[in-house]
Amino acid sequence: MSSGDVPAGKWQRLACDRHLRDLKDSEGGSRWVFRPELAAKALGIFRLYRHFKGEWAGQPIALEPWQQFIVGSLMGWVDRTTGLRRFRNAFIELPRGNGKSTIAGGLLVLFAFFLGEGGAEAYSVATKKDQARISFQAGRQMLLRSSALRKHVEIGKYNVHSMATESKMEALGADADTLDGLRPFIVVVDEVHKLPSSDLTDVMESGMGTRGDPLMFEITTAGDDDQSVYGQHHLLSTRVLEDTVPLPEWFAFIAAADPEDDWTIEQTWRKANPNFGVSVKPDFLQKECRKALANPAEQTKFRRLYLGQKAQSAESYYSVSDWKACPALPDETTRRRALCYMGLDLSSSIDVTAAVLVWKLDGGEIGVEPHFWLPKDNIDERGHQDRVPYRDWATRGFITLTDGNVIDRPQLRRQLVALAQQWKVQTIYYDAWHAQELMQNLQDEDRLKVEPIRQNFENISTPMKDLQALILQRRVRHNANPLMTWMIGNVVPRGDERGNVLPSKKRSIGRIDGAQATLNVLARIHASKPAGPGMFFMGGAR
Repeated sequence: MSSGDVPAGKWQRLACDRHLRDLKDSEGGSRWVFRPELAAKALGIFRLYRHFKGEWAGQPIALEPWQQFIVGSLMGWVDRTTGLRRFRNAFIELPRGNGKSTIAGGLLVLFAFFLGEGGAEAYSVATKKDQARISFQAGRQMLLRSSALRKHVEIGKYNVHSMATESKMEALGADADTLDGLRPFIVVVDEVHKLPSSDLTDVMESGMGTRGDPLMFEITTAGDDDQSVYGQHHLLSTRVLEDTVPLPEWFAFIAAADPEDDWTIEQTWRKANPNFGVSVKPDFLQKECRKALANPAEQTKFRRLYLGQKAQSAESYYSVSDWKACPALPDETTRRRALCYMGLDLSSSIDVTAAVLVWKLDGGEIGVEPHFWLPKDNIDERGHQDRVPYRDWATRGFITLTDGNVIDRPQLRRQLVALAQQWKVQTIYYDAWHAQELMQNLQDEDRLKVEPIRQNFENISTPMKDLQALILQRRVRHNANPLMTWMIGNVVPRGDERGNVLPSKKRSIGRIDGAQATLNVLARIHASKPAGPGMFFMGGAR
């Protein structure tokens, strides 16, 4: 897939690229190392399973290469020092018919009975118990049809257990009376796109705390709600694959056609379906495609369920790869010759506060240096909620932690004043939400020039488009702050009938404070650009 020999979408290729990159890093002594013998052992167990329905019923399960990649990655990557498995979460998104239950059922059996975990608890969960039973039944039937495996367990209709190890495998629904008190070793979450909230995944993940290396294994077809659990985990997975969010314990494999692909041709069907020609039959897709062509109402369904193309998905307005390709900030001397401004997006007392220094540089470039603050006492809770490594970023100097469990406003004010004085900031442009008292103090007592920016189409649309053009033209120079990169990638627009755009806090998944602080500056200084297409700040301050 990575070389292009096998048809694959962007996210499949990036999953392979990530594996190859990590293999190279492991040669240099990184924390994570791939143990082929562990992957081979797991794949050997899978070869003892048997299909239980359809044309292959009774035959040994032979995993396809892409399935071997998923299972081998989950079982083969370990901590070099402890030997514990690397991946604690796996997000697998596949079009219908590609054998999700085969992998899920096989992993349930493997974790419950063949990894040596005493009292292992393996659960298949979903919004309804009937849905959860699909993966459970796949695993149960694999055991029933394998003479080599079934002698190790007691197989009931709704429960499989081992008396020797006190391990068990069950299906549970979100509507179960209680899920508290469980200590899962593996949880298979089926059809994540149907979860109404994160309550189910949260309670199961909290129960994993006593296990050394548990696995939360999420499987789903593409969803259409970008604000759901699915939407959050899909976006997080894409950020991990893009290497925007450094989350090495999160495994992601997303099989889908790319948004620009022609959904009516077989080449796209092959690209989106890794099991094309095996469990996904060309004749079936041809029939479904004809139905979608004849009935426009069926088109969205066909593209989402069978190609992973979401017609109205939340797409980032800014290209993360182009942002990362922008040049570094110029040296201090160069920046001191340029006019400097500050944009501020002040959070509620417990969230990220962002202040961004913006320099007008020569040649139409701008320099961008973000600064972030978070309360020290709840940083781990915030990191878990946002699924980003705030503590690691703080340790590396990308976030300033304030004392207590809320933002220390006096400390924040002192540091804003110090930044403004250090760089002779011309004006601080800010969103008035939560900021009136602080900005009044900066103006009246600290003698800084401040100006509120209303967050409307009139003020923000042009600078939002300008920033996009600057990024694409590599005329933004920044310091590669990973939190800022994450925020740039989170910006999703909303528009009006005249083509204006604004960052949508409702549709954006993840924080966008740093991007908004930058736009607050551009909302004023963009007015100084000369007329003409593609022209921005020609000739910075001397």
